[in-house]
Amino acid sequence: MKLYNKTKVAPDILDAVLVAAGRCTKARTTGAVVKVTQGHRACSSGYAKRANFVNTWHLRRVRKWKEERVNTDGGYFSIVLPQRFSTWDALDLAVSFFQVAIHEWVHIADFQAMSRGEFRAFDYARAGSRRRKHDTRPEELRAIDTTDAALERGAVSRNQDAIIALALEIERVSRG
Repeated sequence: MKLYNKTKVAPDILDAVLVAAGRCTKARTTGAVVKVTQGHRACSSGYAKRANFVNTWHLRRVRKWKEERVNTDGGYFSIVLPQRFSTWDALDLAVSFFQVAIHEWVHIADFQAMSRGEFRAFDYARAGSRRRKHDTRPEELRAIDTTDAALERGAVSRNQDAIIALALEIERVSRG
Protein backbone atom coordinates (compact mmCIF):
# COMPACT_ATOMS: atom_id res chain seq x y z
CA MET A 1 0.00 0.00 0.00
CA LYS A 2 1.25 3.44 -0.90
CA LEU A 3 0.23 5.72 1.95
CA TYR A 4 0.20 9.50 1.63
CA ASN A 5 -0.25 10.78 5.17
CA LYS A 6 -1.34 14.42 5.51
CA THR A 7 -2.06 14.15 9.24
CA LYS A 8 -0.01 14.34 12.44
CA VAL A 9 -0.70 10.68 13.19
CA ALA A 10 2.26 8.32 12.84
CA PRO A 11 2.22 6.55 9.44
CA ASP A 12 2.92 3.09 10.85
CA ILE A 13 -0.24 3.24 12.98
CA LEU A 14 -2.36 4.33 10.01
CA ASP A 15 -0.75 1.65 7.87
CA ALA A 16 -1.62 -1.06 10.40
CA VAL A 17 -5.27 0.05 10.61
CA LEU A 18 -5.70 0.40 6.85
CA VAL A 19 -4.08 -2.95 6.05
CA ALA A 20 -6.26 -4.64 8.70
CA ALA A 21 -9.35 -3.08 7.11
CA GLY A 22 -8.22 -4.24 3.68
CA ARG A 23 -7.76 -7.80 4.91
CA CYS A 24 -11.36 -7.82 6.13
CA THR A 25 -12.55 -7.31 2.54
CA LYS A 26 -10.02 -9.60 0.79
CA ALA A 27 -8.72 -6.72 -1.32
CA ARG A 28 -5.12 -6.66 -2.55
CA THR A 29 -3.58 -3.96 -0.41
CA THR A 30 -0.09 -3.99 -1.92
CA GLY A 31 -0.54 -1.67 -4.91
CA ALA A 32 -3.41 0.52 -3.76
CA VAL A 33 -2.84 4.21 -3.13
CA VAL A 34 -4.37 5.74 0.02
CA LYS A 35 -4.41 9.40 0.99
CA VAL A 36 -5.28 10.21 4.61
CA THR A 37 -6.19 13.78 5.53
CA GLN A 38 -7.23 15.45 8.78
CA GLY A 39 -10.82 16.64 8.99
CA HIS A 40 -12.40 19.50 10.89
CA ARG A 41 -15.49 17.57 11.95
CA ALA A 42 -16.00 14.64 14.27
CA CYS A 43 -16.94 12.20 11.52
CA SER A 44 -14.91 10.11 9.13
CA SER A 45 -15.57 10.05 5.39
CA GLY A 46 -13.92 8.87 2.23
CA TYR A 47 -14.21 8.30 -1.49
CA ALA A 48 -12.73 5.77 -3.89
CA LYS A 49 -11.89 6.22 -7.55
CA ARG A 50 -11.05 3.73 -10.25
CA ALA A 51 -7.76 4.56 -11.97
CA ASN A 52 -4.61 2.91 -13.29
CA PHE A 53 -2.52 5.80 -12.03
CA VAL A 54 -2.92 9.02 -10.11
CA ASN A 55 -0.88 12.21 -10.44
CA THR A 56 1.05 13.27 -7.37
CA TRP A 57 -0.66 16.65 -7.64
CA HIS A 58 -3.71 15.06 -6.01
CA LEU A 59 -1.72 13.31 -3.30
CA ARG A 60 0.74 15.85 -1.94
CA ARG A 61 1.64 19.50 -2.26
CA VAL A 62 4.06 20.21 -5.08
CA ARG A 63 5.58 23.62 -5.77
CA LYS A 64 5.79 23.32 -9.50
CA TRP A 65 3.55 21.20 -11.68
CA LYS A 66 5.28 18.22 -13.16
CA GLU A 67 3.91 15.04 -14.61
CA GLU A 68 4.55 12.49 -11.89
CA ARG A 69 2.39 9.40 -11.92
CA VAL A 70 1.88 6.86 -9.18
CA ASN A 71 0.63 3.50 -10.44
CA THR A 72 -2.31 1.98 -8.60
CA ASP A 73 -3.68 -1.53 -8.37
CA GLY A 74 -7.19 -0.88 -9.64
CA GLY A 75 -7.86 2.38 -7.85
CA TYR A 76 -7.13 4.76 -5.03
CA PHE A 77 -9.07 6.23 -2.16
CA SER A 78 -8.92 9.20 0.12
CA ILE A 79 -10.11 9.00 3.70
CA VAL A 80 -10.59 11.70 6.33
CA LEU A 81 -9.42 11.17 9.89
CA PRO A 82 -11.91 12.89 12.21
CA GLN A 83 -10.92 15.62 14.62
CA ARG A 84 -11.42 14.84 18.29
CA PHE A 85 -13.58 17.22 20.29
CA SER A 86 -13.88 17.20 24.05
CA THR A 87 -17.29 15.51 23.93
CA TRP A 88 -16.22 12.67 21.59
CA ASP A 89 -14.44 9.52 22.62
CA ALA A 90 -11.21 8.80 20.72
CA LEU A 91 -12.00 5.08 20.57
CA ASP A 92 -15.35 5.75 18.85
CA LEU A 93 -13.57 7.93 16.30
CA ALA A 94 -11.00 5.20 15.63
CA VAL A 95 -13.73 2.58 15.16
CA SER A 96 -15.63 4.85 12.74
CA PHE A 97 -12.40 5.45 10.79
CA PHE A 98 -11.91 1.67 10.61
CA GLN A 99 -15.47 1.13 9.35
CA VAL A 100 -15.09 3.77 6.63
CA ALA A 101 -11.77 2.20 5.63
CA ILE A 102 -13.47 -1.21 5.25
CA HIS A 103 -16.16 0.42 3.09
CA GLU A 104 -13.60 2.06 0.79
CA TRP A 105 -11.56 -1.14 0.53
CA VAL A 106 -14.68 -2.90 -0.78
CA HIS A 107 -14.79 -0.38 -3.62
CA ILE A 108 -11.08 -0.98 -4.31
CA ALA A 109 -11.74 -4.75 -4.39
CA ASP A 110 -14.50 -4.11 -6.95
CA PHE A 111 -12.14 -2.02 -9.07
CA GLN A 112 -9.48 -4.74 -8.87
CA ALA A 113 -12.02 -7.36 -9.95
CA MET A 114 -13.04 -5.18 -12.90
CA SER A 115 -9.41 -4.82 -14.00
CA ARG A 116 -9.03 -8.63 -13.93
CA GLY A 117 -11.97 -8.92 -16.28
CA GLU A 118 -14.56 -10.05 -13.78
CA PHE A 119 -17.79 -8.16 -14.29
CA ARG A 120 -19.24 -6.28 -11.37
CA ALA A 121 -22.34 -4.21 -11.90
CA PHE A 122 -21.93 -0.50 -11.43
CA ASP A 123 -24.75 1.95 -11.79
CA TYR A 124 -24.01 4.43 -14.54
CA ALA A 125 -26.33 7.07 -15.88
CA ARG A 126 -28.35 5.95 -18.86
CA ALA A 127 -28.98 8.21 -21.81
CA GLY A 128 -31.48 10.88 -20.87
CA SER A 129 -31.62 9.95 -17.21
CA ARG A 130 -29.75 10.57 -13.99
CA ARG A 131 -27.87 8.25 -11.71
CA ARG A 132 -29.61 6.86 -8.68
CA LYS A 133 -29.20 8.41 -5.28
CA HIS A 134 -25.97 7.47 -3.58
CA ASP A 135 -27.38 5.03 -1.03
CA THR A 136 -29.43 3.08 -3.59
CA ARG A 137 -26.66 2.35 -6.12
CA PRO A 138 -25.75 -1.34 -6.43
CA GLU A 139 -22.06 -0.77 -5.67
CA GLU A 140 -22.91 1.15 -2.50
CA LEU A 141 -25.39 -1.48 -1.34
CA ARG A 142 -22.73 -4.17 -1.93
CA ALA A 143 -20.15 -2.15 0.02
CA ILE A 144 -22.57 -1.55 2.90
CA ASP A 145 -23.51 -5.25 3.05
CA THR A 146 -19.87 -6.36 2.96
CA THR A 147 -18.93 -3.88 5.69
CA ASP A 148 -21.80 -5.04 7.89
CA ALA A 149 -20.86 -8.69 7.32
CA ALA A 150 -17.22 -8.01 8.25
CA LEU A 151 -18.30 -6.22 11.42
CA GLU A 152 -20.64 -9.08 12.34
CA ARG A 153 -17.77 -11.55 11.90
CA GLY A 154 -15.84 -9.61 14.54
CA ALA A 155 -13.49 -7.43 12.50
CA VAL A 156 -13.27 -4.81 15.25
CA SER A 157 -12.43 -7.31 18.00
CA ARG A 158 -9.85 -9.11 15.81
CA ASN A 159 -8.07 -5.85 15.00
CA GLN A 160 -8.57 -4.15 18.34
CA ASP A 161 -4.84 -3.63 18.94
CA ALA A 162 -4.46 -1.48 15.82
CA ILE A 163 -7.70 0.40 16.55
CA ILE A 164 -6.69 1.11 20.16
CA ALA A 165 -3.27 2.31 18.97
CA LEU A 166 -5.03 4.69 16.56
CA ALA A 167 -7.31 5.92 19.36
CA LEU A 168 -4.30 6.63 21.57
CA GLU A 169 -2.61 8.47 18.71
CA ILE A 170 -5.77 10.55 18.08
CA GLU A 171 -5.78 11.41 21.79
CA ARG A 172 -2.09 12.40 21.67
CA VAL A 173 -2.53 14.57 18.59
CA SER A 174 -5.65 16.28 19.99
CA ARG A 175 -3.77 17.34 23.14
CA GLY A 176 -1.33 19.20 20.95
